[in-house]
Amino acid sequence: MRHGSSNHLTGLQRVRSELGAMLLAAACLTAAVATDGAHAQAGDRSTAGKPAPAGAATTYRKLAWEDLIPPDWDPMKGVDMKEIANLQDGDPRARATLDRLRRAWDNAPTRPEMNGTRVRLPGYVVPLSSEGRNLREFLLVPYFGACVHSPPPPSNQVVHVVMERPAAGIEMMDAVWVSGRLVATSFNSGMGSASYRIDGVEVVLHR
Repeated sequence: MRHGSSNHLTGLQRVRSELGAMLLAAACLTAAVATDGAHAQAGDRSTAGKPAPAGAATTYRKLAWEDLIPPDWDPMKGVDMKEIANLQDGDPRARATLDRLRRAWDNAPTRPEMNGTRVRLPGYVVPLSSEGRNLREFLLVPYFGACVHSPPPPSNQVVHVVMERPAAGIEMMDAVWVSGRLVATSFNSGMGSASYRIDGVEVVLHR
């Protein structure tokens, strides 16, 4: 949900609330990068999906979320917080700033040289479609609550996962590792925009 609890606000209050939520999302991204190492050291427990067939010599590159961001891209480029603080209610520049930032995030640049890489990426699950009680399609996001309790992160920090076989035992905001083939391609949903897709082979829950 893109606007969360700020729906009852109007004018500059709403703009500041939404912008504040996006700034919090940017801070959460920084924290998520810092915790990737801790995730890697935590025990994995495979309770969902199915691994690649035995004997298939598949090696997955373990990624951190920062690996998906071009090194010269700044998610807060063009945002002057002093200017935002001094705007008056009803000033169209406030809405224009928020809209510009949201457009930039929804069209965030990718690293196309990673196309086709077999990767293993940690994150949290935002379900999109299921087959019975088994999850077929979901968004993978870098921190808890993204796209549900807070605005979507930049699209290069959202991955659209399509499982090769539906995964059992996965629920909203479960912490998981996803393994599969990474593709830089755009995907839009009501929960947020993604700049990458993983053709998922395996989902492993964190416990």
